[in-house]
Amino acid sequence: MKLSSTRILYTLLAYTLGLKCDLKSELKPKQLVEHNDCRFYFTTFDDESLRLIQFWMIETELEQTIGRSRLLRNDCTVTLFSNFPLQQAVLGCYDW
Repeated sequence: MKLSSTRILYTLLAYTLGLKCDLKSELKPKQLVEHNDCRFYFTTFDDESLRLIQFWMIETELEQTIGRSRLLRNDCTVTLFSNFPLQQAVLGCYDW
């Protein structure tokens, strides 16, 4: 089993926090998950601990990016094209 650097980071963080995780859990595409009171499809782990760490890391990076944009420009709107829901976001659906 080949481990990616991201997977190693998630596993080490889980053990640092005292969370037990399945070392054989693999990333699986199109998993129906629930986060921030939203249900959506996402490529994630079956293992709940690894999934929580993955979502926490993604969410903090997205929020930091959005916050940085708002600080640089006082009156602005940030448009994020993602299937990952953020708490302060206004969800929309675009029909291309």
